Amino acid sequence: MKVVLEIVEGIAAGRKKSLRAPIVMTVGRGDAADWRVPEDSAMSSKHFEVAVRQDGCYVTDLDSTNGTIVEGVKITRLPLTDGIQIKAGATSFRVSMSPRESTTSLIAGLESEQGQARAEAPIDQQPATIAREVSVPPDSIPVSEVLRQTELIGQTQPSPSPPSGRTNSSTVEERGDEYRVGQAQSRPFAGAVIEVVSEYARGRKAILRSGQSITIGRTDRADFVVADPQLSASHFRITDDRSGWQLTDLNSTAGTSLNGTKISTSLLKSGDRVVAGQTQFVVTIGESAPLSGRKNDSLCPFQQGVRDEDPKVRRAAIEAAAWSGEPWLLDFCRENAKEPSPENRDALVMMSILGLPSDLQLVRDLARRPDLGPSRFELLASFAHPAVVPDLLQSIKGDDLVSAVAAASAFSRITGLDIASDQRTSLPPDEGEGEDDEEFAEDVLLPDAGKAERLWQQQANQFASGTAFRQGLETSGPPTDTLLQQLDQRSRWEVCIRGKFEGTWNGSPFELERFIIP
Repeated sequence: MKVVLEIVEGIAAGRKKSLRAPIVMTVGRGDAADWRVPEDSAMSSKHFEVAVRQDGCYVTDLDSTNGTIVEGVKITRLPLTDGIQIKAGATSFRVSMSPRESTTSLIAGLESEQGQARAEAPIDQQPATIAREVSVPPDSIPVSEVLRQTELIGQTQPSPSPPSGRTNSSTVEERGDEYRVGQAQSRPFAGAVIEVVSEYARGRKAILRSGQSITIGRTDRADFVVADPQLSASHFRITDDRSGWQLTDLNSTAGTSLNGTKISTSLLKSGDRVVAGQTQFVVTIGESAPLSGRKNDSLCPFQQGVRDEDPKVRRAAIEAAAWSGEPWLLDFCRENAKEPSPENRDALVMMSILGLPSDLQLVRDLARRPDLGPSRFELLASFAHPAVVPDLLQSIKGDDLVSAVAAASAFSRITGLDIASDQRTSLPPDEGEGEDDEEFAEDVLLPDAGKAERLWQQQANQFASGTAFRQGLETSGPPTDTLLQQLDQRSRWEVCIRGKFEGTWNGSPFELERFIIP
């Protein structure tokens, strides 16, 4: 389902918004609305919302002062049809609807219990660039095949034999509260899991694979960050070498204890307890984790889909893999980010959502690629790290109006600060949009670069404590109902898909609607 909402009467006549299912957009005069019409003083701050789903489109009044009127009748909630008009304040909107195949609907088969129960069988690791090594692209995988792979989640599969070859990969697959370290296989599988078992951050874990290492500490200098004030910035490291998994203290202030004894370096075994600061960890050696690159689809759902030649299938597979917590996905997205192009934008978006602080430079490099178009600044907003704000300010001050507006939007998505000026301009549609989009210019307010600089100088310290912010709210931790109620639709989706990927949120894509539809 695709919907175009156009203002046909009022001071802002001619402005349009294109919506695709599933989405909920709020309309109003104030900053809290997704689509602002500040010129209409008769409109409430958040006046009404339009929910676009696969099964239809609905308008809901948000307890507005003057009410929401559809075809002359004041409504509370009503299904919409093509051509219908909505009046809010002194502004009238016309609804144009058209059916459209939605890629996001392909993840409808994802079940929370299935995703949590899926087998963790080890599979061969191939470089994430495997798709580039194939001279002839495979036939396009039908949507039904992506759905078939979804249904395989949760089915127990026999464990394959350990790989005999060695692959070279030193990339840490960082997953917020869970990190998986890219494999470099040199012997029969000897992975490890380190898990927090103390009260604070209980259940967070890092899944490591043979040949790799991970650093644990208090700040984003570490791969695995625990906000324990008694931890050092980089407290200890776990490394796999020829003799096995080694625990090494990194000259920490409080020291690192292994089974009650302070150590500088020691060989680990399964069941060992590590104490650093106030945090206790348990180490398990020999845990398995699915890796990318195996041709057996039943063991690696969606891996063919994310490389499909059909962009709709690629997007569906990437989103479904994220919702179901496929551990190879982040490495795949990172490899795409190293050689970015408009064609792999869906992988870049997902990398920005799922990436961690150590991906900061990779994301910042994407913003310096004009060939990605103005939507590259959305990647910074999705990454949501306050360290990208200086890059956004630089673009806001630039001569390219399209880039300045896009950077300003990203700035506001992170900080929650309104930096619009009184100057209005019309911008052409983004070339990155789908071919079926209507071609119309969008009327926008230009950003005030000076105001942005001043506000950031005044409030930057408020963003120093976290690694992800949306609308000025810290979103570094697991999603909570309280947090989700305060976020707009896009931020909710990003926070929840990351939470689902990391295992810190147990909802489904469709449960998001309970936060936004009465």
